[in-house]
Amino acid sequence: MNCIATFDIGTTAIKGVLIGMDNTIIRAESRRIDTFFHNEKGEQDPNSWYTAFCEISNLFVRTKPQHKIEAIIMSGQMQNLIPIQKNGDPSSNAILYSDGRANREAEKISAALGKETIRKITGNRMDGATPFAKLLWLKDMSPDVFNQTDCVLFSSKDFIIRKLTGNCVTDITTGSTTGLMDILSKEWQVEWINRFGFSSSLLPKVTSSDEIVGEVIESASIETGYSSGTLVFSGSGDAGSATLAGAVIAANDFNINIGTTGWIATASEKPLDNPSVFNLAAIPSQTYINVVPFLNAGNVHQWISKILSSQERAINYDEVHRLLLDGTPGSNGLLFLPYIIGERFPVMNNSVRGLFAGISASTSKTDLAQAALEGVAFSIRQGLETINKSVQKMTVVGGGTKEMCWMKILSNILNQELIVFSNADFLPAIALSVSGKIGLGKEKNYAGFIEYLTDSCPAERYTPDNKLTSMYEERFRQFLKLYPLATQLG
Repeated sequence: MNCIATFDIGTTAIKGVLIGMDNTIIRAESRRIDTFFHNEKGEQDPNSWYTAFCEISNLFVRTKPQHKIEAIIMSGQMQNLIPIQKNGDPSSNAILYSDGRANREAEKISAALGKETIRKITGNRMDGATPFAKLLWLKDMSPDVFNQTDCVLFSSKDFIIRKLTGNCVTDITTGSTTGLMDILSKEWQVEWINRFGFSSSLLPKVTSSDEIVGEVIESASIETGYSSGTLVFSGSGDAGSATLAGAVIAANDFNINIGTTGWIATASEKPLDNPSVFNLAAIPSQTYINVVPFLNAGNVHQWISKILSSQERAINYDEVHRLLLDGTPGSNGLLFLPYIIGERFPVMNNSVRGLFAGISASTSKTDLAQAALEGVAFSIRQGLETINKSVQKMTVVGGGTKEMCWMKILSNILNQELIVFSNADFLPAIALSVSGKIGLGKEKNYAGFIEYLTDSCPAERYTPDNKLTSMYEERFRQFLKLYPLATQLG
């Protein structure tokens, strides 16, 4: 059977899924990766991405020799800055999307170009996490690294593409996060890059998700096991594949992603004119994704599972699940602001930290667990209200969907029916493989995939409990008071 190797080069893990041309899942593997935090800065070693990618790739090739791998396509974390030397090695660690170190540079760019001009052209605001600002930071604050840099990349998957093919490329969804791409024309703002003393040759080629961007070169063939000449597609930033996997194609379709980080997103025919909403070019290139991103989502679930574990510092999701089964909606008066690593919504603030409010002598482990996951759900509710559009359909993807109690909490707090596909973990990979099949000429468009999701894919539906929604409405209004309090505490 011919198949496509799909990968998600994520924040906490590299996930590979080998998928048959009939959407059969042949094999899935993952490898964890480390993030380095220091003084509110977040970095990863790009070489660790490639090492994990090679390990999984060799497993795919050696253990399934009867399956011919016809192509490779990937998704990955976006809004990174990855400086690359001429030989393809990284000039330094990757500066992650969650790293807002370049606030001063963002203000400098905004003052020179105008905030409204930037937002009109790119669809988004400029802040300390924007790659354009990070690039200026690199030039000014780390000139030795900058002087070694031949090209900059903006997604983890684009680094893997560089290693596989020797080419520097990115996709239109990732390009939308950089502060440098015209979101309508999908072209770089060369005038801007030149104005700040950079050469446009630093920038990767902008491509569509289903575009062939190269073939596996001989050196990469030796390292990965793939045959030389295996086709490599551009793929997509993770928001592109995840929203497609959530069947978000119409203006009132919504998708929530609960991975390590998360977002709530909808689709539109044009960028949304709202400074709090991130606008991205979508995989179907004639549409746009309107998204409110969160730094804190599944990481909060992991954190609370660790601190409440009966085993020292062990992550025990089963233990938290048992606590949640006995949980009281509203957490007996306890509220939680889930900003454990800072936050980017409602404002980009790397310094703000989470807090519990309403702790009493009777507060229990169960209340802490319930309040932690309610806090993330309230944050998502705030994002939904920011987008300010009516909801026709709402799907949820990501690892957080495995916690059924959390999905019930989320449905009640949003007062919306939630659709969780039974194979939600694999749907972004299947969506990516469809992009590959379109590029190979084996599919015409995404209609068949959307039809599969809406008509054939098994799903769990969570409906709100009318007896709880009014209580959660009042709790949400109290939650909105926590962020100003947290900023006052410093």
